[in-house]
Amino acid sequence: MHKLAAVLFSRTQQNLLGLLYRQPAQSFYTNEILRLTGMGVATIKRELDRMVDSGILNMTKIGNQHHYQANPECIIYPELSNIVRKTNITCSSRRRQV
Repeated sequence: MHKLAAVLFSRTQQNLLGLLYRQPAQSFYTNEILRLTGMGVATIKRELDRMVDSGILNMTKIGNQHHYQANPECIIYPELSNIVRKTNITCSSRRRQV
């Protein structure tokens, strides 16, 4: 990870942006995001809500699941995608593999 990523985004934001902006055509449901990031429910849910409210992400409810996806209509989508790519932001699980 590039040092700029650590200055610009929290660890939670990096994980979410790395997951959702590196695969913008794919949506992920909440439990899938939790499993892939290895982070806590409250932390992830709070940041997802903030990102949806700001327009960075879209949320679609399918049945009882909330699916999240990068919002290509966001006014800073191209710039944010480039920042994720240029600073090598990825989703990295902090859970130990057993």
